[in-house]
Amino acid sequence: MKMSDMITYTIVFLKLSDHRYLHDHITRVSIDEDKTYLLINSIQDDNLREEEEVKRVTAGLLVDAALTTHQYVPLHNENEQREKEKQLVVLAGDWYSSLYYSELSKLGDVGLVRVFSRSIQKTNNAKIRLHERGWKDLEELEELITTMEATLIQNVGIYFNQRSIADFAGHFLTYRRLLDLIEHAGQDKEPFGSARLSPLFAIEPTDRDREDYIQEMISNLEVVAANVKDRLLASYQDNEAALSTQLKKRFMELVNK
Repeated sequence: MKMSDMITYTIVFLKLSDHRYLHDHITRVSIDEDKTYLLINSIQDDNLREEEEVKRVTAGLLVDAALTTHQYVPLHNENEQREKEKQLVVLAGDWYSSLYYSELSKLGDVGLVRVFSRSIQKTNNAKIRLHERGWKDLEELEELITTMEATLIQNVGIYFNQRSIADFAGHFLTYRRLLDLIEHAGQDKEPFGSARLSPLFAIEPTDRDREDYIQEMISNLEVVAANVKDRLLASYQDNEAALSTQLKKRFMELVNK
């Protein structure tokens, strides 16, 4: 894929998702380049014209935008302005959801609509479990983070029979999120309620010291990250031939952080 393709996807996404009132009041969701490359690699079908692939990738980006936007709903409303912001963020997420469905309905791709719907449900279920700290051990914590981060890409890859991309995406996106959580959990002055650290740090614990909880979570995340990195390295070796130049470059940047 040429770099100009990323510009094309950005333009198409911004044009489709433009809503002046919403974007005058809340921050517009930006395209996740890693997920864009993964979606492009996943949606490869000799029976699809390039235009049809572009529309499906764009629909996937809209689904991801909806999931990301809902994550940024303010958790603590202190005044009327914050309440308005919360309502608009929820509305923006619903707006992105309606756009992806509209795009796919034009194509008549019922199968992909179902893939997206199942992915949204599974992703949100994982977020709820993480929000309520509903994991019994570190293995389950890792599984929930992977589900939250990679379910959409994995399911799309499987749907288009690109299982190498689905396997790589799970480890890559999980490791990427773990590194971000570890870095910012230790740096943010107010990690609890932070959208970036949500849902793991959604609510401040009431049954223990907050600093102890933060340090314990960071230690746990570091253990999980070390395990995921090993699997990511193995997945890269197994699936390198299926990865685009851009994904190989991003892999090297990530593992060398």
